[in-house]
Amino acid sequence: MTDSVSSYFAPAERESSEQVSADLENITHNPVIDSILTSVGGLLAVLNSSRQIITANSTLLESLGIPDIRCILGKRLGEALDCPHADLMDGGCGTSKYCLTCGAVIAMVSSLDTGKISEEKCYIEKKDNGQMVDLSFSVRACPLKIDDKDFLLLFLRDISAEERWQAMERSFFHDINNVISSVMGSSEMLKLKNNVDEKSHEAYLLNKVIKRLVEEVSVHRLLCDNKGYEDLTRRDEYRVSEVCNSLESLFETHPGSKGKTLQLVREGDDKPLFTNSTLLLRVLTNMMTNAFEASEKGDTVRLTAAEKEEGILFSVWNRQHIPEKVALRVFQKNFSTKSENGRGLGTFGMKLFGEKILGGKVSFTTDLQKGTTFSIFLPVK
Repeated sequence: MTDSVSSYFAPAERESSEQVSADLENITHNPVIDSILTSVGGLLAVLNSSRQIITANSTLLESLGIPDIRCILGKRLGEALDCPHADLMDGGCGTSKYCLTCGAVIAMVSSLDTGKISEEKCYIEKKDNGQMVDLSFSVRACPLKIDDKDFLLLFLRDISAEERWQAMERSFFHDINNVISSVMGSSEMLKLKNNVDEKSHEAYLLNKVIKRLVEEVSVHRLLCDNKGYEDLTRRDEYRVSEVCNSLESLFETHPGSKGKTLQLVREGDDKPLFTNSTLLLRVLTNMMTNAFEASEKGDTVRLTAAEKEEGILFSVWNRQHIPEKVALRVFQKNFSTKSENGRGLGTFGMKLFGEKILGGKVSFTTDLQKGTTFSIFLPVK
């Protein structure tokens, strides 16, 4: 070990270069470690109890642009990754004030202290070709004993793209809420100014669509925040007539319905439903959008609300037939007959929202002569 060096967090002491080289020789001839390094995918390194790199798999070396392990032998992770805080203290990586909150160091120290697996996130901002870049890693430290000596298996997963995407999502929701609030205020003023009472009035329809948009953004934000489905299980008393009226208003000016006819068949208009109206409307909107997109000019799309003994059955029919090879995978996530990115989520969402969250039953039938019907049955409780 080297002489004692000051540190704000992790121990600064290191093994001597001779000991590190001896450990490398020992590990290189260990069949278990050799098998792990060659068979496990992703970025993987073996560290000694002083957090120094003893060896690493080829994937990690390639990602660092390093031809041979001896280029980083004895270094610590932050030093190998060119972390700007790694050389602030004589003790190197893990010893500066910044290292107190470094997920990689926390995971390593915790695993060495407890003898248990520890996983944290590590964020590094460094210069790359003269430009600052943000790197994010999920770091998993696993304790390991070889010939009664403590080592660490360190698994790294680059999550930089995921973290950037999540940051962009949060920024998007913040900005879109500001825009929607402004538009909502303008539509309310327009409705009041025109003393709107008639549901067919453009100002009334605009206000209703914007309110629906506010609800949709709110639901989607909950989903993107990874809070699970529990926050979406809110139930309000909602009547069949309100569902049908909302859909009728929406598709009155929907681009997909241009030149086509919407027919409503309604039973049990006053029947109460205890459901999340936003999610139910999302399911039915997807069904109707798909039906209109599949239809030709002059065709009719039929929305039916049928009162059953134990609930309400909403059905959307169009005269087109779905080929068998497509029908077999209709509800599969990301499957679509269209080539654009982001397709294949509408029918998947019907199942997800309609069954997993709303507790209903989503299904479809298709026939060359009878056409295609998508439906959702909601028990009345």
